[in-house]
Amino acid sequence: MRQLAWLNAAPHREGDKSRPVSRLQRMRTDRADPRYMPEMPDPGGAAYLLAYLFELGPASSTGMGPAPITHHELAAWRDLTGTPLQPWEARFVRALSREYVAEAAAAEDPMRPAPWSTQPSTEQLHVVARSLRDEIAAMAAD
Repeated sequence: MRQLAWLNAAPHREGDKSRPVSRLQRMRTDRADPRYMPEMPDPGGAAYLLAYLFELGPASSTGMGPAPITHHELAAWRDLTGTPLQPWEARFVRALSREYVAEAAAAEDPMRPAPWSTQPSTEQLHVVARSLRDEIAAMAAD
């Protein structure tokens, strides 16, 4: 879920006046392949729940920006489509929506690493740098 949100996010670059383009669209343009899609993790038996989420829409549109889907939206979709949902399935679909919205917001940062990346994040690098600086300062003070 986080992978799709990261791909669909349009990073905002400071001082750039052009309209932001999603990472996925940029990849498709760079490869000259409008149907390109990076390999995604296999959702296994949960694939049908992902399909439900994307049929419903992974996020709600609010006046304050995207938000996770609500119980009411999920219930309306369930009733209109006649799709039976167990309580745990409804909770899981809402959890997927929360993950999508959270990653989409975080992924607007152009320095945000891909969720599948093994590289440390910028924030992790800053924590390590501060720790090293503090330790060197402590050693110099001795």
